[in-house]
This record gives sequence, structure tokens and C-alpha cells, in this order.
Amino acid sequence: MTVPFRISKLANFEGLSDAKLDAYLNRIDVSRADVSNKDLTSLNRVLDGHSRKIAFENGLLFFTDEKIESGSDAAFEHIVERGRGGYCFQVNTLLLSALSGLGFDATPGVARSCVWDSDSQSWLYGPTTHMVVFVALPDSLYLADMGFNQRGLSVAIRIEDGATVSCAAAEAHEIRSSDVTGEGNWMLWHKRAEWAPRADGVDPNGDGFYPMFYFTLERYRPEDYQVLNYFVCHSMRHVMMRTFIASIVTETGGRAVIVDKTFKRREDENHRELERIVLMSSVEDLVYIMAQQFGIVMTEQEIVGAEQKLFSSV
Repeated sequence: MTVPFRISKLANFEGLSDAKLDAYLNRIDVSRADVSNKDLTSLNRVLDGHSRKIAFENGLLFFTDEKIESGSDAAFEHIVERGRGGYCFQVNTLLLSALSGLGFDATPGVARSCVWDSDSQSWLYGPTTHMVVFVALPDSLYLADMGFNQRGLSVAIRIEDGATVSCAAAEAHEIRSSDVTGEGNWMLWHKRAEWAPRADGVDPNGDGFYPMFYFTLERYRPEDYQVLNYFVCHSMRHVMMRTFIASIVTETGGRAVIVDKTFKRREDENHRELERIVLMSSVEDLVYIMAQQFGIVMTEQEIVGAEQKLFSSV
């Protein structure tokens, strides 16, 4: 007798088939030999390739209102076959399915993003609309996340109080225990490069870290993300419906980011001459930068939508 999905505690996204796994690894320029061991080195090799080749982006959703379904098949078709990026529900579902296909013990979770509120001078926590991936290795449980725009992880981080990692653009992340909704939970913190201006809400006399998202270790199932993704791609309360965002790790280990019409590139101390800020003045600028910096060829419908939403003077 088949156990109904709604009461199956062990339901998870299916691992990619061998053919799809080969296509994914080719998409991120990683060979099977690079990830033959099920260890932290192999895990970070996948994350490094993914973060450099697959952009965080919501172009089709924001410019054309195309709703991208959650699920392994939809994520594979959208990112690998169509050559697009995606937001957390696409990129992290694909990541989890690929890691499972490679033999890693990978499971999904959710997180609450933290946003500084200047009116109340405090950090506010959003709903559980961010998907994350947990990977169990022999030594510990790790957090892997390719779906947090602009300042997300580019390597895995051990889920342990005080664990830190260095990431793209000379930035850092740290795990700290947290009890926002109950004891025994966690917060991921972010720190900008030493020379970068501090983010809003960061203590000027502190260590430079600020909270990025709060998460528990609760196990979620594929069906849960259908509900969460529906809200993200339909509600104007969510940033994915209000703002165009693209983000990717550069070939030199920096970050390229677009927020609406502004393009920024941040780099580490060895490549700071490549840093720049560009205010795009035409849709042609956007099309060029999306192709050159993010590897995304915008569709004709997308270009029309971008012209209307970002560059129309009416």
C-alpha cells in the first residue's frame, strides 16, 4: 500500500537521473571526477560551480509574470534546459536534487529573511518564504544555499554556533544560535568586505556582522514549497514581485548584482579595480549586461516588459 504523500514524513525531492545529473554538472562546469567523494570538498566544488554559472534572477517573473512552478522537473527544465537562473525555490530545488543524485544526504528547509526597519530601528523577520538545503556529512550538518540574492553563501557552512566561512567578494558568513521562535534554532549572519560601507542597522562599534536569515531544522516536503512558491510569485507583498534582481559570483570570485536599473560589481582585495556601479539608461544596457555578466539571454517578451517597467518615461 502506498503511503499518501500528505502523511509521509520522509517525502523529499527526487534525485536527478544520471542523464540529468550530467547535464547539470555540464551547466556548472564541474566533472563527476571533481565530486567523486561525498565530503565537504566535493560539496563545495558543486556550490562553487553553481554560484558562478547559475544566476539568482527573477526576470521572467518580474517582466512577463511567468509563474515558475516548484519541483525538480520544473527547476531542471527552467535552469538547465532553458539556460535561466531562478530564485530560491528553483535554484535550491535543483541543487538539492543534484546533490541527492550524487549520493549526498540532502534535505530541504525554510528560513525567515531579516530586514532592517529604519522606522522602528530594529530587525524585522519575514514569513518562512526562503528555501534552504541541509546536507548531512559524517562530521556535521551543513547549510547550503544558492538562493539568497546579492549576499548569499558561495560555500557550505557547518551548523554550529560560531562557525564562519569566507565567501565571494571578501565577505563572510557566520552561524549563531538563536531563539527568535524557540530554543535550539539558528541565525545566518553576513559581513561585508572590510573596506565596504557598513549595511544599515549594523552596530558601528560591533564586529560588522548583521543577521541575514533565521532558520530551524524542521523537515519540509515538496508539497510545502508549492504553497510557499505560490505566495512568492503572486503576492505584491513579496520582493520578487516588486523588484527585478539578478546576482551571480563572478569569474574572479566577486559578485555582480542588478537591482532594477542599477548594476554593481563587488570584488575581493586582489581585483578591486573591477568594481563598478552603473546606472543603466536603456533596455539595451540591461540586455547586454544580463548576457555578459549573468549568462542570461533575455526573451523578446521579457525585453518588452523591461522597457515598460524600468525604462518607460510614461
